[in-house]
Amino acid sequence: MLASFAKKFLIVSMSSSARQLRSSQHRSKAFTLVEVLMVVSILAVLAALAFPVLGKARKVADRTECSNNLRQLSVTYLAMTSDNNGYLIPSMAGNAEVVPSSPWYSGGTWSQTMGAFLEESNPNKKLGSISCPVVLRTVVEMPGNRSTYGLNHYIGKFMSHDSSARKGALKINTLVSPAQTILFSDTEITKSGIGTYQFVSADGESTIGRWHGENQVILSFCDGSVRIMPADEVPASIDQPGSESSIFWRGF
Repeated sequence: MLASFAKKFLIVSMSSSARQLRSSQHRSKAFTLVEVLMVVSILAVLAALAFPVLGKARKVADRTECSNNLRQLSVTYLAMTSDNNGYLIPSMAGNAEVVPSSPWYSGGTWSQTMGAFLEESNPNKKLGSISCPVVLRTVVEMPGNRSTYGLNHYIGKFMSHDSSARKGALKINTLVSPAQTILFSDTEITKSGIGTYQFVSADGESTIGRWHGENQVILSFCDGSVRIMPADEVPASIDQPGSESSIFWRGF
């Protein structure tokens, strides 16, 4: 009987030890509140360090994409000019502006003309993808899926229906310095809040858009180059022909 009792006692002791061991192992796998708070704190610190870096990387990516878009538009515009016997295409056609006829010239805005030049069934369709990524994240609606960029409102005009001050170079070989005459840039949102202006000028609402922060603007020029420059360096008015501001806007 003593042997039987000892055997039962041994079995009970072993079972109790096994339960205690499993309980101990279970407790060792669980996180304490202090450990959880420490992990959360570390993650918060890492996130605080990463967000500025990610934000800066996004700005760089936006500027790069915007610069590539402007370069693509400029190359296409210069190809249109070459195909049009060197005559510059105006940003918007008017009754007093005369441009030599080309089979692709639509007589509308530059985006419609470029769409026709590219032989799109929908003239604006292809240009919609050539837009500033920052503007697309800001503007509620872009009508006609057109580009967000604007063309220099002065070039391509030897007569002007809106203002004599907007008369500019007619042919590309009359530009005093193509590398100093603006071609395309970002523009501001229209008064209606739908889309952006299709042209850019030194006066009125259709000024160069400042979408890239730090007072920086991205411009393309009539030689096909693209540059990022301080907005304060852009002439805000047009002086007499031959002046720096006149060359910048009118081309002469």
